[in-house]
Amino acid sequence: MAADDEQSLGDATEAAGLEFVDAYRGDARFYRIIAYSLGIAISLSIVCSLVAVLCGNAVPNGITAIGSAAVGALAGIFTATSRG
Repeated sequence: MAADDEQSLGDATEAAGLEFVDAYRGDARFYRIIAYSLGIAISLSIVCSLVAVLCGNAVPNGITAIGSAAVGALAGIFTATSRG
């Protein structure tokens, strides 16, 4: 879509009085599923790291990256945002 197409879509939407609303806004089940999934990813990365250390191996960088990304995503979900 070109920039002028997006602008005309926005103008048409405003003229019709329609408002775009995120499908997941206000849906607690969506956030619960995401939080559980990220919690499982964090837990699995911790367990895999412990198993690697107990077996005498170094912790792979991928496990560390997945765990830290999941922690960051979980923090991002629970951080309050202001909408203008």
